[in-house]
Amino acid sequence: MKKNIFKEGDTVINQNNGKEYYIDKVEKIYNVDLKRSESTGYVSCRSQSLNDNLSEYNRFHVNDLKLKDH
Repeated sequence: MKKNIFKEGDTVINQNNGKEYYIDKVEKIYNVDLKRSESTGYVSCRSQSLNDNLSEYNRFHVNDLKLKDH
């Protein structure tokens, strides 16, 4: 898996459909053995444009996303 570091608030583009999304939450789990939080590889997003008729909640793997160039 390639290393993508996204943070909440980033604007990303889904490479499968070309749509823009806003990251609401980077999903993490707590690893008890290592005593730290680790990314699950998924993020929760919402559509950047209300006119796209996309669902309000979207969950994507980080490998399907790329940061939008500003």
